[in-house]
Amino acid sequence: MNEPNQRIGRNPKRRSRSPRVSVIKRNLVKNTYYSLREIFEEFNVPCVEKVCGTGIVRISVRNRSQLENIASIMNELLELSLIAEVGIPMEYSNRYKSIMLFLQPVNIMATNKVHQVFQESLFQFNHVVLNIHPTKAA
Repeated sequence: MNEPNQRIGRNPKRRSRSPRVSVIKRNLVKNTYYSLREIFEEFNVPCVEKVCGTGIVRISVRNRSQLENIASIMNELLELSLIAEVGIPMEYSNRYKSIMLFLQPVNIMATNKVHQVFQESLFQFNHVVLNIHPTKAA
């Protein structure tokens, strides 16, 4: 039947997380989101719901070190005038556990530079260069 140390109704392979960790991470995501929006506003970079074009750099910001450092990286990229537009949710939601950014660089050279920055980053961002074409539904 059941092993003596196994609780009934629980999956033994499932890791339990402390609710406190979840709250801490969500607060970190929230602070990062608003920091990024502030930086984009400061540099007058348009934030949109959907970005279309060629050479779009998609960046997934998930773990603590990435969330703590993405704002300074974006600040440097914007100081170099490499970003023309950013795809980011227009409203923050409390359910966010990560931030997904779609960066539209000003040209193909800027795409290569942005890709290189994230490729060489010590924070191991999950990133990819995409060509996103608008659909009829959009």
